[in-house]
Amino acid sequence: MGRLSFESQVQFYFNPGASANYLKSLEHALTSGAKAKEGATGPQLARAVRKSLTMRGDYGTGFSMAWKMSLGARLRDGDYAHRIFRNLIEKQTCPNLFSICLTTPQVDGTFGACAGIAEMLLQSHGGQIHLLPALPRAWPNGRARGLRARGGFEVDLHWKDSRLLSATIRPEFDGPCKVRYAEKTVELKLRAGESYILNGADLRPENRRIGSSD
Repeated sequence: MGRLSFESQVQFYFNPGASANYLKSLEHALTSGAKAKEGATGPQLARAVRKSLTMRGDYGTGFSMAWKMSLGARLRDGDYAHRIFRNLIEKQTCPNLFSICLTTPQVDGTFGACAGIAEMLLQSHGGQIHLLPALPRAWPNGRARGLRARGGFEVDLHWKDSRLLSATIRPEFDGPCKVRYAEKTVELKLRAGESYILNGADLRPENRRIGSSD
């Protein structure tokens, strides 16, 4: 259960001994869509979560920093998420890429960091596929293939100079699909088994559709 404190950070009531509850509650504040009982709006909660993350600092155990990555991505702060990712790799990751919890190797931070990277590049809550919602300045050029979105969609992305060049969407089911990039949103009607290539400038579908994934 959470509420906003007088310092506009998020306060939570802990279960005894549950050390991860704080970050879990921050995640709930950003993902549940619930409003604080005091009447806080979504943006108010987002600001409070951001302040709470700032007060907790940029370091922690492996799984803690992986969690902060995804929270930063959900706040659409790619530079913050990338900074946490860099700290995780430099301070809390073994040579075999296992993360570290205190002195113990574990995979929570490793898998969590992969989830955080995916969250930086694609989000699909709220009934839409949001492309490059938290792209950091450190990744101005790149490609991603095989990202998964809610509703049965597989997405490839290509960007250059921090701008989307193209996106390819492969649906598993027939039906509508809402796609967002920056401030542009389009609604498409897609057929299962086909690949749809969207122009990054305006999300306009290109003329060609591929009958199956290549």
